[in-house]
Amino acid sequence: MNCLDDALALPFPRCERCGELLDEGDLFCPSCGHEAPHSGDPEQAPAGRIQVHRFECTGCGATLTWELEAQGLRCAFCGRTALEEREPVRLPPPRLVALFQIDQAEASTLFRTWLGHGFFRPGDLRHASTVTEMRGVYLPCWSFSADCHFYWTADSDATPPGAKAEWAPRFGEHETWYEHVLVPASGALTASEIGRLGGWTLDQAVPWAPELVRDVPTEAFSVTRKRARTQAFTALEKLVRADSKPKIPGGQRNVKVNPLYTKVEAWPVLVPVWILAWEYRGKSHRFLVNGQSGKVTGTAPVSPWRILGVIALVILFLLLVTLLAGK
Repeated sequence: MNCLDDALALPFPRCERCGELLDEGDLFCPSCGHEAPHSGDPEQAPAGRIQVHRFECTGCGATLTWELEAQGLRCAFCGRTALEEREPVRLPPPRLVALFQIDQAEASTLFRTWLGHGFFRPGDLRHASTVTEMRGVYLPCWSFSADCHFYWTADSDATPPGAKAEWAPRFGEHETWYEHVLVPASGALTASEIGRLGGWTLDQAVPWAPELVRDVPTEAFSVTRKRARTQAFTALEKLVRADSKPKIPGGQRNVKVNPLYTKVEAWPVLVPVWILAWEYRGKSHRFLVNGQSGKVTGTAPVSPWRILGVIALVILFLLLVTLLAGK
């Protein structure tokens, strides 16, 4: 059964010609160029939207959403309690939610293990660190899917019998369907942090429902679908290039692809992450766990004395080698 069968319909307009989802304000379809339909009342919100209660952290600037009855609000990204309520807005609900596969106890164990690794970390790191509660958060992403017909050209060293040249031109075409190419829409986490978490899959995702996010804060979308589309096409082209290489016989060079995307879909989805904000000697750090795969990343202090000690040992070793070589 497709995970989208029971999902809410997206409250976005569609192109009358090719059916692609349109962004508000689009004058023409980005796929086929057909003129976008005009709305009779630009101030009227499309049907199917939900009211979102937003809270902005005065420390790191992250914007999260909670139910108003939630107690003990704390920013999951930096641990501060100084949150300011913003005016509620009506937004399209997420289409899918990738549920947590790693629970809080597992995430805490992963943090303790990670904190003990690393030769260059201070010796008193465990005792001098101030650790807040590990919090689960749903991060926003755009999930892109598209039908792609691409042409490829390349030089191959699999030359015909009797050919004098070392390389021969090759070309071909292929058609495939790419599904769930995720583009993160987080404004609180950096691209580097998200990249080190290794990504998420939507194979076992479930349709969004209010009860799924009632007790778990959700970061607000900071990247619009229109901006995410460019990143999605960049990621799709990498997939196209990778899919074209097995079709080229022998060694290859000058591989070029020309993709044509149709039936492009883009759905707002949520993916899980555990976040722990902690401090060491007055400096804030952040530890992250992919709530689906358990992959971890984070920042931690280093001991300047251990670094200097290693440098001194390297210098001493080089001096000894020089002295022995001179004898």
